[in-house]
Amino acid sequence: MMNTIKTINNGWFTVSRLTGKLSMVAVVLAMLASCQKSFDPDSYKPDYTIGGYTSSSEVAAANQLAYWAFDGGYIDSVTQTEGTPEPADAVSFVDGITGQSARIASPGAIQTHLENKIAALNSFTIACWLRHPDNLDADGKLFSYIPWSLNEPGYSWEQSKFFMLFNNADNSAGTYGKVCLMDQWFDKGQVWPAMLDGNWHNLALSYDGSSGAMRIYIDGAIFSETQNYAFNPQNDFGSATSFTIGGPDANAHQVNGWMNSLSGDIDEFRVYSKVLSGDDIHALYLLQLNGL
Repeated sequence: MMNTIKTINNGWFTVSRLTGKLSMVAVVLAMLASCQKSFDPDSYKPDYTIGGYTSSSEVAAANQLAYWAFDGGYIDSVTQTEGTPEPADAVSFVDGITGQSARIASPGAIQTHLENKIAALNSFTIACWLRHPDNLDADGKLFSYIPWSLNEPGYSWEQSKFFMLFNNADNSAGTYGKVCLMDQWFDKGQVWPAMLDGNWHNLALSYDGSSGAMRIYIDGAIFSETQNYAFNPQNDFGSATSFTIGGPDANAHQVNGWMNSLSGDIDEFRVYSKVLSGDDIHALYLLQLNGL
């Protein structure tokens, strides 16, 4: 017997059906189609987790002393202290590892107004992202690009109690970095992993005031030359007149003509009041690399 076509109108939709074996199938499919929700794969995606953290803000959150995102401003998000670019035309904002970053030209720096908090630290970790153009000073006539400095006029010949610097442009051996803490120098030559290549790199430095142990991490991995390195132990830095990001202060620039500002970009600058573990520093690096 020939199947016949009938029409059903239930008020929401109209469907024609064949009598016989296909009678209810078309109706059920039509009803399912009318109430099916669109599938959003992101809603089923698990959180990105590394080291138990889903965000960089969770890493050692209780010990985060200061944090500058540099998203169009100079404010420390922890204390709500507004920094000051000195001079103003030496600092600008460009794209960052996340959001924006601060571009520092020499002789310039960001005065954080947190020198007392930094100088009072016994143990600490500093972590930040740096991008330095690979075509700057290709002939090696300039040197000493400084990303931060705890300044004190008249202190030794450096006029700074704690700073690090990149000594000169990269070569095939890598980067030449140095760290100076209370007139003690960490200087192993041009053996650092390449950092001044125009790409973003993560730099973290920790210091244990009780033992003097100093560790450096580059892109989440420990720099082997610091695996067992130590400065002298200390309780704190004593007095300081400024803590600057992106270069030393005006006094150090003036007294030491060899000191240059970073002459590059800096982003996601964090200070912790403890020595972060290697696992935490690696997690911080990966989370920020993924924009978290």
